[in-house]
Amino acid sequence: MQFVSAAILVAAHTALSFRLRALGDNKSYAMLRFSYVILRAVLALIALLLFEDPVVYLMSEICAVIGSLAISYNSFLDSIKEMYLVSFSRLLASIKLGAPLFVQSCSALIITNVDKLIVDKELGSGELGQYAFLFSVASSIAFVSSYYAMKYEVEIYKGDCAREAKNYANLFLYKSIKMVLMISPIVFSIYYISTEVSGSIRFMPVTFFMVLIGQIFIVASLRGSYLLTYQDRTFIILVISIFSAVISVSSNLILVPKIGLNGSAVASLISNFILALLI
Repeated sequence: MQFVSAAILVAAHTALSFRLRALGDNKSYAMLRFSYVILRAVLALIALLLFEDPVVYLMSEICAVIGSLAISYNSFLDSIKEMYLVSFSRLLASIKLGAPLFVQSCSALIITNVDKLIVDKELGSGELGQYAFLFSVASSIAFVSSYYAMKYEVEIYKGDCAREAKNYANLFLYKSIKMVLMISPIVFSIYYISTEVSGSIRFMPVTFFMVLIGQIFIVASLRGSYLLTYQDRTFIILVISIFSAVISVSSNLILVPKIGLNGSAVASLISNFILALLI
């Protein structure tokens, strides 16, 4: 139930970001994207420190989306009002776009959280806390893609031709990967210092770097996602997202009982690599 609730909210959040991009409202779009990234990181850390529970961790995901939508209340309210003014043809077009986005949101939530659920089941809440903290720090690089998405997504979707859209998508990818590589040592240093300061958090550099590289693959996959959306081929995103989610679940179920937290990191690396490769 938590997965479905989170997926619906993430789909609504994504749809609102699409609307703000289409209107060229960069200020509201930036507020929506950055507020979600910041709230997600802060609430996830609070959930981990206070509860070390996978359900509470997933609830922090839901609260982050709700908080981000609340911050962008006026834009969100305008979107709801438009639902009552929409024609039947526009409604069908919205469903055509929204259904793949909803399934994609479900798949993304599965890839992001199934490892924690399996770690908790197979290894216990103590190991869950270790892995979830590591994952939260490594995934903090998401703010980089949010920043460059704010700069280039609108240009991609407003491209007069496929070549122009592709050029902007390539620029987004180049800038994002370059910045991620620059800040990765800083992120790793934050993780290392946290393990030194805290007596309860183990230092697991190999696991950390596998998760971090997996997050870089997610950033890389956004280029293809933007171009497929530009071409109105969101169904392909849906199929690839489902396939990646299946790989993530099966890999975690096989690897976590055998090699522990490294198994979860390997599963994340594999599923995100497949996502970046195929999309």
